Amino acid sequence: MLYYVADTTAFLDGIRSVLHPDGVLLVSMWRHPGDRALWRRVDDALPILDRVAVRNPANPVNPKGWVVALYQASGVSKGDPQRKVKRVW
Repeated sequence: MLYYVADTTAFLDGIRSVLHPDGVLLVSMWRHPGDRALWRRVDDALPILDRVAVRNPANPVNPKGWVVALYQASGVSKGDPQRKVKRVW
């Protein structure tokens, strides 16, 4: 869905406003041209808890696979060492 949103920053602000303070947001996105820029926007909006890449080279639709990430609504500051997650690309 993020692919189709004209203003991703405003969209993510809206998502943050409705998340419970102890809630999480799960984002799953196909690898595609432009996906890294979208991931950076999500990373800037919320503290990340974990991220994983899933790939099936035999998939004729998208052999690059997709990335799934879990974000925390609040409670972990962006500078917290717990927040450091290795990029998967």
